[in-house]
Amino acid sequence: LSSFMCDDAAVYGRVQAPELSKVPILMMHGEADRFIRPSWGRGTFERLQSSGVDVDFVSVPGLQHEMNSKEIQLLRDWLFKTLQLD
Repeated sequence: LSSFMCDDAAVYGRVQAPELSKVPILMMHGEADRFIRPSWGRGTFERLQSSGVDVDFVSVPGLQHEMNSKEIQLLRDWLFKTLQLD
């Protein structure tokens, strides 16, 4: 789930709308990712968070630009919590 948005992404302007700023977002990033730098993901998270977006960021030690079972479990847990499926 390595993710980032470039500085001029249109999303930054759109998330200012009250109905969109409350949509929960999960960002996860492998600390060993050499394709999408972890600092880019953290920067996107910080910018979204400072805009009032409901965003969580999880840094996964040792993970490259891939998904593993730990990350899938974290995603599952986040979805269950966010959707109140527990």
